[in-house]
Amino acid sequence: MDPMARPEKLEEGFRYCKRCDTTKSLSEFHRDKNESGGHKYTCKSCGRAYSLHYSRQHIGRQKENNKRVRDRVRAKVLSLLGDKCKHCGITDKRVLQIDHIDGGGAKELRAIGNTYKYLKLILQMPIFDALQKYQLLCANCNWIKKFENNEGVNGTPRTA
Repeated sequence: MDPMARPEKLEEGFRYCKRCDTTKSLSEFHRDKNESGGHKYTCKSCGRAYSLHYSRQHIGRQKENNKRVRDRVRAKVLSLLGDKCKHCGITDKRVLQIDHIDGGGAKELRAIGNTYKYLKLILQMPIFDALQKYQLLCANCNWIKKFENNEGVNGTPRTA
Protein backbone atom coordinates (compact mmCIF):
# COMPACT_ATOMS: atom_id res chain seq x y z
CA MET A 1 0.00 0.00 0.00
CA ASP A 2 1.69 3.13 -1.23
CA PRO A 3 0.46 6.33 0.46
CA MET A 4 1.50 8.22 -2.63
CA ALA A 5 -0.95 6.17 -4.76
CA ARG A 6 -3.87 8.23 -3.46
CA PRO A 7 -5.34 10.33 -6.23
CA GLU A 8 -5.04 14.09 -5.80
CA LYS A 9 -8.63 14.89 -6.73
CA LEU A 10 -11.53 12.41 -6.49
CA GLU A 11 -14.74 12.62 -8.44
CA GLU A 12 -17.90 13.51 -6.53
CA GLY A 13 -19.37 10.40 -4.87
CA PHE A 14 -16.09 8.51 -4.56
CA ARG A 15 -13.61 7.93 -1.75
CA TYR A 16 -10.15 6.42 -1.44
CA CYS A 17 -9.69 3.35 0.84
CA LYS A 18 -6.37 3.56 2.67
CA ARG A 19 -6.33 -0.14 3.47
CA CYS A 20 -6.89 -1.73 0.05
CA ASP A 21 -5.42 1.23 -1.87
CA THR A 22 -8.41 1.66 -4.22
CA THR A 23 -10.95 4.32 -5.07
CA LYS A 24 -14.56 3.23 -4.58
CA SER A 25 -18.07 4.61 -4.60
CA LEU A 26 -19.26 6.25 -1.34
CA SER A 27 -21.84 3.46 -1.02
CA GLU A 28 -18.88 1.17 -0.29
CA PHE A 29 -18.02 3.17 2.86
CA HIS A 30 -19.86 3.43 6.16
CA ARG A 31 -20.96 6.90 7.20
CA ASP A 32 -18.98 8.57 9.99
CA LYS A 33 -19.72 12.18 10.86
CA ASN A 34 -16.38 12.47 12.68
CA GLU A 35 -14.31 11.67 9.58
CA SER A 36 -13.52 14.22 6.91
CA GLY A 37 -15.94 13.71 4.05
CA GLY A 38 -18.52 12.12 6.37
CA HIS A 39 -17.47 8.50 5.69
CA LYS A 40 -14.98 6.03 7.17
CA TYR A 41 -11.49 6.01 5.68
CA THR A 42 -11.65 2.25 4.98
CA CYS A 43 -14.22 0.56 2.77
CA LYS A 44 -16.85 -1.84 4.11
CA SER A 45 -15.07 -4.98 2.89
CA CYS A 46 -11.76 -3.94 4.49
CA GLY A 47 -13.60 -3.03 7.70
CA ARG A 48 -15.27 -6.46 7.76
CA ALA A 49 -11.97 -8.23 7.17
CA TYR A 50 -10.27 -6.24 9.96
CA SER A 51 -13.18 -6.84 12.35
CA LEU A 52 -13.10 -10.59 11.69
CA HIS A 53 -9.32 -10.70 12.16
CA TYR A 54 -9.52 -8.67 15.40
CA SER A 55 -12.32 -10.81 16.86
CA ARG A 56 -10.38 -14.00 16.14
CA GLN A 57 -7.27 -12.56 17.78
CA HIS A 58 -9.13 -11.31 20.88
CA ILE A 59 -11.85 -13.95 21.43
CA GLY A 60 -10.96 -14.36 25.13
CA ARG A 61 -11.20 -10.64 25.81
CA GLN A 62 -14.58 -10.45 24.05
CA LYS A 63 -15.97 -13.37 26.07
CA GLU A 64 -14.83 -11.76 29.32
CA ASN A 65 -16.37 -8.44 28.33
CA ASN A 66 -19.67 -10.09 27.32
CA LYS A 67 -19.80 -11.92 30.66
CA ARG A 68 -19.14 -8.67 32.55
CA VAL A 69 -21.95 -6.92 30.71
CA ARG A 70 -24.37 -9.85 31.24
CA ASP A 71 -23.53 -9.99 34.95
CA ARG A 72 -24.08 -6.25 35.30
CA VAL A 73 -27.50 -6.44 33.61
CA ARG A 74 -28.48 -9.50 35.69
CA ALA A 75 -27.51 -7.65 38.88
CA LYS A 76 -29.79 -4.76 37.88
CA VAL A 77 -32.70 -7.15 37.27
CA LEU A 78 -32.11 -8.93 40.59
CA SER A 79 -32.07 -5.55 42.34
CA LEU A 80 -35.31 -4.54 40.60
CA LEU A 81 -36.99 -7.76 41.77
CA GLY A 82 -35.82 -7.44 45.39
CA ASP A 83 -32.45 -9.24 45.60
CA LYS A 84 -33.86 -12.19 47.59
CA CYS A 85 -36.02 -15.28 47.18
CA LYS A 86 -39.67 -14.41 47.59
CA HIS A 87 -40.40 -17.64 49.53
CA CYS A 88 -37.39 -18.37 51.76
CA GLY A 89 -35.53 -15.04 51.70
CA ILE A 90 -32.11 -16.35 50.61
CA THR A 91 -29.92 -13.61 49.11
CA ASP A 92 -27.14 -15.67 47.45
CA LYS A 93 -27.16 -14.32 43.87
CA ARG A 94 -25.70 -17.58 42.54
CA VAL A 95 -28.93 -19.47 43.28
CA LEU A 96 -31.53 -16.79 42.51
CA GLN A 97 -33.65 -17.37 39.42
CA ILE A 98 -36.17 -15.17 37.66
CA ASP A 99 -39.55 -16.90 37.83
CA HIS A 100 -42.71 -16.10 35.89
CA ILE A 101 -45.44 -15.78 38.49
CA ASP A 102 -48.02 -17.29 36.13
CA GLY A 103 -45.64 -19.76 34.40
CA GLY A 104 -44.62 -19.82 30.73
CA GLY A 105 -41.03 -18.67 31.23
CA ALA A 106 -39.37 -21.23 28.96
CA LYS A 107 -41.76 -20.39 26.14
CA GLU A 108 -41.11 -16.65 26.52
CA LEU A 109 -37.33 -17.14 26.65
CA ARG A 110 -37.42 -19.20 23.44
CA ALA A 111 -39.45 -16.46 21.72
CA ILE A 112 -36.99 -13.73 22.82
CA GLY A 113 -33.90 -15.69 21.80
CA ASN A 114 -31.30 -15.38 24.55
CA THR A 115 -30.92 -14.55 28.22
CA TYR A 116 -29.27 -11.16 27.68
CA LYS A 117 -32.17 -9.90 25.54
CA TYR A 118 -34.58 -11.34 28.09
CA LEU A 119 -32.92 -9.45 30.96
CA LYS A 120 -32.83 -6.21 28.95
CA LEU A 121 -36.55 -6.62 28.19
CA ILE A 122 -37.31 -6.90 31.92
CA LEU A 123 -35.31 -3.73 32.61
CA GLN A 124 -37.19 -1.83 29.91
CA MET A 125 -40.61 -2.76 31.31
CA PRO A 126 -42.39 -0.38 33.67
CA ILE A 127 -41.47 -1.43 37.24
CA PHE A 128 -45.06 -2.20 38.20
CA ASP A 129 -45.48 -4.53 35.20
CA ALA A 130 -42.18 -6.30 35.92
CA LEU A 131 -43.16 -6.91 39.54
CA GLN A 132 -46.57 -8.25 38.46
CA LYS A 133 -45.06 -10.69 35.97
CA TYR A 134 -41.77 -11.81 37.57
CA GLN A 135 -40.45 -12.79 40.98
CA LEU A 136 -37.14 -14.02 42.35
CA LEU A 137 -36.98 -17.56 43.66
CA CYS A 138 -33.99 -19.60 44.70
CA ALA A 139 -33.43 -22.77 42.68
CA ASN A 140 -35.01 -24.98 45.36
CA CYS A 141 -38.15 -22.86 45.76
CA ASN A 142 -38.49 -22.60 41.98
CA TRP A 143 -38.42 -26.41 41.60
CA ILE A 144 -40.87 -26.82 44.47
CA LYS A 145 -43.23 -24.33 42.77
CA LYS A 146 -42.91 -26.23 39.49
CA PHE A 147 -43.76 -29.50 41.22
CA GLU A 148 -46.68 -28.10 43.22
CA ASN A 149 -48.16 -26.34 40.17
CA ASN A 150 -47.64 -29.41 38.00
CA GLU A 151 -45.42 -27.43 35.61
CA GLY A 152 -43.38 -29.72 33.39
CA VAL A 153 -40.48 -29.09 31.08
CA ASN A 154 -41.08 -26.15 28.68
CA GLY A 155 -44.36 -25.27 30.41
CA THR A 156 -46.17 -28.52 29.58
CA PRO A 157 -48.04 -30.26 32.40
CA ARG A 158 -46.16 -33.10 34.05
CA THR A 159 -47.42 -36.63 33.52
CA ALA A 160 -47.53 -39.06 36.40
